[in-house]
Amino acid sequence: MEEKLIEAVRVNKILFDTSHPDYMRSKLKSEKWEEIAKVIGMKNGVEAKVTWEKLKHSLRDALRRQQKCITSRAAAETIKQWKFQKQMSFLQPYMANRPRDSNLTADSDSDHPAPNNESVQDEDIQEVSEEPINVGPIDVNDDRNEIEVELESECPLEPSFEEN
Repeated sequence: MEEKLIEAVRVNKILFDTSHPDYMRSKLKSEKWEEIAKVIGMKNGVEAKVTWEKLKHSLRDALRRQQKCITSRAAAETIKQWKFQKQMSFLQPYMANRPRDSNLTADSDSDHPAPNNESVQDEDIQEVSEEPINVGPIDVNDDRNEIEVELESECPLEPSFEEN
């Protein structure tokens, strides 16, 4: 049944070709899945689509495993093709890896780079008051493992907004 499903999807580019003019028309795609299910003897379009998604993910995983073997320079005979890989080869141009965003760079010279790879300049650092903070009574609640602290005065660590 998988072979029939693969062939039915292959002739319906609307289901996998993101550049197809009708690719974004979900109602039309649902109708196509229903037609395919009826032709190949599946219960409904949802079952056909779910089975297709599983096949597509299996192909993706097989291609990743093979690429891993190639990059690790495994012997040619150890790289085994997945059973439907040839039949689903029409999908490969549509399965290109998308670039991923990352805040890490190859030329990073620190184990802990600044966010967005921006360096912190001396003028960006604000001075912190060294004055102690006066606190009021401390209430320890053993039942809930909580400590409550009341500040006696305004906290000097709160941001202040000065006009220049």
